[in-house]
Amino acid sequence: MKKIFIQIITMCLILTYSNAVENKLNFDVLVSDNVESFDFNKVKREYIRGERASAIFFVSGFSVNKSNKINISVNVKALNPENKYEAEINFISSYAIKDNQKYIPLDGIYDLYFNEKDPVGTYWIEAIVTDNISKVSKTKKISILLFDNQKSKEIIMKQVQSAKHLNELWEDYFRSKNPWAIKRIISALRYINSKNGNAILIGNAAKWSLTSNAIQHNEVLKICKSNLNAMPTRIKLILKEVILEAEKKYKINRDR
Repeated sequence: MKKIFIQIITMCLILTYSNAVENKLNFDVLVSDNVESFDFNKVKREYIRGERASAIFFVSGFSVNKSNKINISVNVKALNPENKYEAEINFISSYAIKDNQKYIPLDGIYDLYFNEKDPVGTYWIEAIVTDNISKVSKTKKISILLFDNQKSKEIIMKQVQSAKHLNELWEDYFRSKNPWAIKRIISALRYINSKNGNAILIGNAAKWSLTSNAIQHNEVLKICKSNLNAMPTRIKLILKEVILEAEKKYKINRDR
């Protein structure tokens, strides 16, 4: 099971923004695999099993009390690819700030340690930040991706450029059950409307493979359906054909 905990950090990351507006609470959730030497230019959203993802919270537009202290509560949890929530954590940041500090880190870090049993796919970190002085709350969620290993990550993250790559994606999906492998294959449907002959072949191969596997494997059909509305029009129309054909063939096979 994944270990999730809050770690109190020192206030070493203090930034000043002249355009920050007080009493209009806002916050960012930044994820990194190295909070000890955090770099704003190296925020990381893709991970593999065995790595740690640490969410750090930065706020602006906060209020202070008469002692120039903030008092901010955070509620945070993670939704895994199986739509199950990981441990829910609450913490409060309360410390004095300098007058020119407009964008500051909060005291807690939300850590996700990914082990070999954790499901691959999309994780959503959901946070509610409340300014206990102004009584204003804001909600935000960000996604991070978990892959089985580095090879799987490389296969899924690159654009489809060959039939060989399509085969690698299917092999990866049936081995790891990562829905992002199928999402990548779906993205190749746009090639069907290309003017490049090789691209058209790849697009049609993607369509054929999606239809064939959606007929044989219900979980593939479910992934196609769940991604339909999020696709751009040129892909959505073709994916809809895949779904309708798969459902038609599935019904025929079921009724035999």
